Amino acid sequence: MRLSTVLAVVVFLSLFGALFCSESEFEDAALQNSGECPALQWRPRCSLPVTHECAVDVDCGESGHKCCYNGCYMTCQTAVKRKLRNKQKMCATPLDLVFMIDSSESVGLENFNKIKKMVDKTLTLFTISAKQTHVGVIMIDSVPRIELNLNTLQGNNITHDHVMRVVDGLEFISGQTRIDLALRMARKEVFSKAGGMRENVRKLLLVFTDGGQTWIAPCSASRKSRKH
Repeated sequence: MRLSTVLAVVVFLSLFGALFCSESEFEDAALQNSGECPALQWRPRCSLPVTHECAVDVDCGESGHKCCYNGCYMTCQTAVKRKLRNKQKMCATPLDLVFMIDSSESVGLENFNKIKKMVDKTLTLFTISAKQTHVGVIMIDSVPRIELNLNTLQGNNITHDHVMRVVDGLEFISGQTRIDLALRMARKEVFSKAGGMRENVRKLLLVFTDGGQTWIAPCSASRKSRKH
């Protein structure tokens, strides 16, 4: 999981930052070099397995290069100059933002703590309030669980500090990587009316995982149960 801990946020900032904050500009984060990634060139086919050359800009060394997604993997590319806009630190566009955090054994405690720090950094890009961004948190594990639903915090409690307390308080579980169950939970229980999803705002799910799904064969499990 050397590169995957921050990959989701890097791809998100590179590809979708302008979409969600078209009238503002993200300040350069601590792990970013100045400038922007070049326009993405679509690649219909990617060779497998995918091997990323970098995870963050500092992996590229020189300030004139950035770690960018090229359609298949993260690679160091020459940065392009961004056009100046009205600078704002946070995105004020209303958004239902959900983080899915891997707490499985394959991630490990050290990488789990790195994920938490990256989530904290990502939260600073958004205006968290009753009328702006609402945040949810799901843990990926043998049995995924909701640590924070979109409507857990109410009114004046919908703040950056309250969300940070939830993230900082997350504990490493070391179970299986059931991404499938976590995605199902996100769709049915978080991005739902009961979970606090708002109808007329954009939705975004950021998944932090090593990408190694734990697969359990139902037929094999059934045969084992019949033998006993």
